[in-house]
Amino acid sequence: MMLLADIEDPDVPKGRLTIVATHLESKTKPSNRVKQLEELLETIEEIGNPVVVAGDMNTSTRDDTPTSIKREIKKHFGSKKYWIKQGINFLAGFAWQNTLLLGGLNEYRKQADPTVRSVPFVAGNPEAKFFEVLKKFRFSDGGAFDFRGERQRSVGSGNSALANSNQRGAKGFITSFELERPIGFVGKFKLDWIFVKPQVLTSPYGVDQPYVFAPHFGRTLKELNHSIEDRISDHDPLIVDLPLSEPANSERLARWLEGR
Repeated sequence: MMLLADIEDPDVPKGRLTIVATHLESKTKPSNRVKQLEELLETIEEIGNPVVVAGDMNTSTRDDTPTSIKREIKKHFGSKKYWIKQGINFLAGFAWQNTLLLGGLNEYRKQADPTVRSVPFVAGNPEAKFFEVLKKFRFSDGGAFDFRGERQRSVGSGNSALANSNQRGAKGFITSFELERPIGFVGKFKLDWIFVKPQVLTSPYGVDQPYVFAPHFGRTLKELNHSIEDRISDHDPLIVDLPLSEPANSERLARWLEGR
């Protein structure tokens, strides 16, 4: 599902901004969310002005398709991937305790950073393709989504993909959704995202390209959301700065935002 709105303003580059609000399906496989993303991108491909795509992408890294005991048994013990993984563990001499530990480490690795690389049979991340599709996508005018991450243009841990537009923490991104009673990292997810097509950007990591209307200082307002007992929403709000002119490298501003 998505809603599109055009904002016309002479101060905005090219006089127009397109906002795309989306909510991708949660009760499905990550591969099906990729199909939804591809449909969204096909819809906006011809847009020549700046674009902001934002919303709940449900990047949980897991298959939450409604299931049954029979389906779960078949999904695990009846899959080729499962038996290949068991063979690898056997040849490597892994005991079941080590296998369980590795599985837990992989869950920790990807739960706050669904963009991490997928290592087949060892440390899989079925959500990785979602971000690869987004990174490789080009609008008809050659424009790309901004994947840049730089210390002087981000809050938190910069210099990693998408840090300018989505706040990173010490380990992955600041999660935007959590269950009412999470246990450590279990029950916390990075589901919500802001993706920006600036005025001019032809490479997702083009640090030598302009920063007009490019994302700066993306933040997850977790403290604001939890400022009342029952939370304002079950998802934390996200914000990002989009400069109307070429900004300076504001190291001092970045430090100030981080210390607030």
